[in-house]
Amino acid sequence: MPNPEIVERSTAALPVKLEGSSTNPERSAATKAKLIAATIESLHRYGYAATTTILVAKNANVSRGAMLHHYPNKVALILACMKETYEAEMAYYRQELSPISDPVERILRLMDAAWDCFKSPAGVARTEIWMATRSDADLADQLVPLYRSEFERSKRGMLRLMKEAGIADEVFTYDFLTFSVATFRGLAMSAALGTPEAEIRAAVDMVKDRLRLKISQL
Repeated sequence: MPNPEIVERSTAALPVKLEGSSTNPERSAATKAKLIAATIESLHRYGYAATTTILVAKNANVSRGAMLHHYPNKVALILACMKETYEAEMAYYRQELSPISDPVERILRLMDAAWDCFKSPAGVARTEIWMATRSDADLADQLVPLYRSEFERSKRGMLRLMKEAGIADEVFTYDFLTFSVATFRGLAMSAALGTPEAEIRAAVDMVKDRLRLKISQL
């Protein structure tokens, strides 16, 4: 999977357009992939309010009718974007962690991989979407259940990795997950506003240091 700094990293798991003749499902998948990539780019560059279905279709070089065939409104498009980017991020975590045999190093590497994802265009796009749920009731109705499902899945994965690293305290694990997600999301916004990378990196290292401290106390 490509480096998470670029938009393509977050859509690498999506089907790509095939050259030559292709079946309808292949063309449909390629169109959806282009729309998702364009949505991520627009959210990252312009924010949620400025990201319209018209803008996305134009930047994806997809006709308005073709876009509406797959995603009849903005909420449907945003929901698909969230689902696809989340699955792509899970694939990135698996890729980054699977070669590491030491469980302590694996959980520490997870923190770096998480920061990679939060600061990426897709990560910033997802934060833009979450923030928009505060004032968009239709979006919130669709996104809040998805958020809860994602967070429960993340909790299960974190619990497994923590136990492998010797941390069996489930309360600490859940609290640390909440803390790290909130920290990385806030740092990503700071980065978008121009905070120097060195300052942000120090904060990311503080998150890792909290884990090291807990492990040293075992």
